[in-house]
Amino acid sequence: MKNICWSVIGKLANIGGVLLTGILIARYLGAEQYGLMNYVISYIAIFITISIFGLDAIEVREFSKLSNSNRIYEILGTSLGLRAVSSFFTFALALLISMFIPEASKIIDFIFIYALCLFPNIFNNIRNFYFAKLENEKVVKAEVVRTLLGMSFKFILLWCHATLVWFIIAMSLDFFLVATGYISSFIKDGYDFRNFSFSKSLAIKLFSESLPLLISSLTVIIYHKIDQLMLGNMIDMKALGLYAVAVRLVDVVAVIPTIIVQTVTPVLVRKKETDKSTYKKNRLAFLGMMEWISIILSLGTLIIAYPMVRYSYGIQYVMAVPILQILIWKIVGMTMAAASGQLIILDSIQKWVVLRNIVACVLCVTLNAILIKEYGLAGAAIASVLTLLFSSFVANVFIPAYKEIFIEQCKAIVYGPMILVAELKTLRINDNK
Repeated sequence: MKNICWSVIGKLANIGGVLLTGILIARYLGAEQYGLMNYVISYIAIFITISIFGLDAIEVREFSKLSNSNRIYEILGTSLGLRAVSSFFTFALALLISMFIPEASKIIDFIFIYALCLFPNIFNNIRNFYFAKLENEKVVKAEVVRTLLGMSFKFILLWCHATLVWFIIAMSLDFFLVATGYISSFIKDGYDFRNFSFSKSLAIKLFSESLPLLISSLTVIIYHKIDQLMLGNMIDMKALGLYAVAVRLVDVVAVIPTIIVQTVTPVLVRKKETDKSTYKKNRLAFLGMMEWISIILSLGTLIIAYPMVRYSYGIQYVMAVPILQILIWKIVGMTMAAASGQLIILDSIQKWVVLRNIVACVLCVTLNAILIKEYGLAGAAIASVLTLLFSSFVANVFIPAYKEIFIEQCKAIVYGPMILVAELKTLRINDNK
């Protein structure tokens, strides 16, 4: 629970900092330049995923299994080497592909500057080491300091009336700041980089095990970001700026169900291990709670969309209101994906997730190509919502291992409130006893 609390604090601090500076920067830059900045960020986000190479989850697992502390340096050194090679290769690939983007000459400098953030990500293995040791506090402190320093720098840029290039430099600098925090904590705890070692056999193992995770992560980031890239290419950067505002507000609202999923999941894990007879009821209540919370959040945002945009980003972004009213229904898909994803992991049936994500990625690109051409910004929003609902809900009916989860999702939608009330009554009775 202590580590969950630190994770929540870190997430809230990061979201709060990003939202505040994002609003001020969006107001200052205007829709067109704000759209250009988000185009660069969305483009490089795909290559960040490639550079990580799916190593995050594998590293946490390997560190968690350690009984011999001497192997810490072997795992850290090997993963650091893999990450370094991957980052240099990905950096070159990002620049090479950017040359084929329409009007590349106008954005190649921005892409080069922001792509530098690929290199500090090499040290994310230190973050994963602390996660595995259940020392989230050190990671969160580094990230909160990064957020505060990054916000201060951006406020100075706003005060100085800086140009767009300086804000992209500031976004890239955020990654260097947090990496410095990880390294400082690592050295402060008495660890020595000179003890790092590289194991060829371990590198081969990490590479082979992380490849499927890379494919899965890449498909997910593509269908989360491709709509913004396609909007920039098919319409213009001003349209992307309006769309990016709606995306940012959706991400803020999505924090609530994300935190709840992270908090409730450990309870489900314990329940499955200790009381399997009630585990089935508990997971159904969990799905019902998450689905109805997301529906209520979406409805609430739909109603207050205008004041949300008008009094945060300003009058120049009010055209983003109808986009937000469509895009907010992503929350339902995102929440269903997060909740069902935890159940899939608990049931150890995650091998089909890669296939599901690949199909969703293809569907997303296809829908965006058709709907953006036909309906513009609204088309991109509709494509994004449909893709998430497909990957988190509809696709489960076509995968035999996930059919039970699909049935439970349907029950949760129809009977969710009643199931949740019944569970709460049971808890009250048990407490009284």
